[in-house]
Amino acid sequence: MTEGNEVQFKEHDKLEVFFNSEHIKLQNSLEFFKEKNVFVFAYTNNHLADFAKNFFLGIESQETLRKYIDINAYPKMSGFILLTSEDISLNDLKEYLSSHSEDSFSFKKSTLLSINTDNEWIYGKIEYSVTEFASHNLFSTERKMVSFRISKNENHFNLKIKLNRDSDYSVVHKVIDSIIEKDSSINIKIVDLNLSFLTTHKKHKFISEFIDEIDQTYDSVGIIRYGSNQANDLETDVPFDQFHLKSNNETNIIPIGQLTQTLEERAAALNSVHVIVYNKNDNFLFIIGLHSNEKKKRIEIGLKRDFKKVENHDQITAIKSKSDLDEFNSANIDDVEKETIFVNFWDSTSKRYLECWKEQMESLNRKSFV
Repeated sequence: MTEGNEVQFKEHDKLEVFFNSEHIKLQNSLEFFKEKNVFVFAYTNNHLADFAKNFFLGIESQETLRKYIDINAYPKMSGFILLTSEDISLNDLKEYLSSHSEDSFSFKKSTLLSINTDNEWIYGKIEYSVTEFASHNLFSTERKMVSFRISKNENHFNLKIKLNRDSDYSVVHKVIDSIIEKDSSINIKIVDLNLSFLTTHKKHKFISEFIDEIDQTYDSVGIIRYGSNQANDLETDVPFDQFHLKSNNETNIIPIGQLTQTLEERAAALNSVHVIVYNKNDNFLFIIGLHSNEKKKRIEIGLKRDFKKVENHDQITAIKSKSDLDEFNSANIDDVEKETIFVNFWDSTSKRYLECWKEQMESLNRKSFV
């Protein structure tokens, strides 16, 4: 993979370590080589790294490789809610944020580059630095870019971020929080979409409504993977199974009601689900995932694998587990349509979370007066 004017090369051992590290996902490595007209078939990073070390990556190839570093192989969406003490317009919020355009912040040396708007959205861009260990990454310090957008939903604002990298969320959150702290001209409160804040019953109600929302537009085939942990607010005669319940578990297709009942009987609470979704109008299916854990303190929604083409409805009724999807051919769905799908899921999810959050706050306030 040499190119005419590439004269500085990375050593083969460094290439092997890099391609076998967490800095680049296997799917992104394959895309990088595909862009170079090299078609690779590999099932693990280790196999790919053993292959990749044999190439010479010069300056131009390294620049191409940069765009794949620390990028999620499949898109995810996250964000948070902005509540204001007074009802303000989208343009009011835009003017507020624009007054801090080009401000610099200490967290990851971030800079709010720009704030723009149209009739429905505020669009923002933040640049920040990531320093990596040279032994694991080909590049020591990188400037990254994260974009976010904000819409107004009834009496609150919904800020959403497409997570290309896991660091994107914390950068946007820190920058917005810093602006709120130093500029009180508008009274704004951040509400994090954090499932651990809710009671077990409210978590399960929220996730059930997430699946109900799927059925408004598509057909939910069933849950094929879930995550759970101990529910400290439940008391049962069945002891919590630390090994089986505090983990991510693949399962044969199971409906949400049956799953939550089983978990509650064992003093466990859901924190993530992967749902097979069928679009009967356009004859394709995909897996949508909703994930939250105590460490991240945020909800993420994302696509979990490639879209699959459905030839006839009998194929849907035959699905019993995730492995059955391997029998389907890939569907040709462009990135714009994919992003539209999970952006719409995010909007409805954040709205439903806010309703649950308000119910929880009211319950806590009532208890404080007892």
